[in-house]
Amino acid sequence: MKLVDKYLTSKSKASILRYLCKNKDRRFYVSELSEHLKINKSIVSKLITELGSDGIVFIDHMGPLKLCKINLENREVAAIMNIFEEENKVSK
Repeated sequence: MKLVDKYLTSKSKASILRYLCKNKDRRFYVSELSEHLKINKSIVSKLITELGSDGIVFIDHMGPLKLCKINLENREVAAIMNIFEEENKVSK
């Protein structure tokens, strides 16, 4: 499956990835992402789990809570970040 089709065709998934890439040095709880992005917490949790399974994000479990951070070592993440950087250049 192509990168854009897999990660950027879902508005919610793209929003999560954009936010994590923009804040690449921070870790976030699912509830924080949900609040910042105005996306239902259960949807954010499901999408973070999917992204974690694909190695796009690191997930630490703190009891029942998920703490996540973008995986900067993943080649697909580098390509996604390039897409977002180009998007920013075009929208300025």
